[in-house]
Amino acid sequence: MNNLAQKEFYTIVAGSAILAANAGFINVVTLAGAFSVTVSHVTGNVSRIAMAVAQGDLTSFSLVL
Repeated sequence: MNNLAQKEFYTIVAGSAILAANAGFINVVTLAGAFSVTVSHVTGNVSRIAMAVAQGDLTSFSLVL
């Protein structure tokens, strides 16, 4: 892979990681905040699982799975 293609690849990967982290952050804020609703289906479930694991709530964790 030439140098330009390698830089472009790493830029796309870094941008994708930032967007994914931002989506998870927004889901957790809406879940933990006043709304208690997920913004999207798939990442909302992942956020619910992460919050249940962080709180040690195995009942909620098993219900989401």
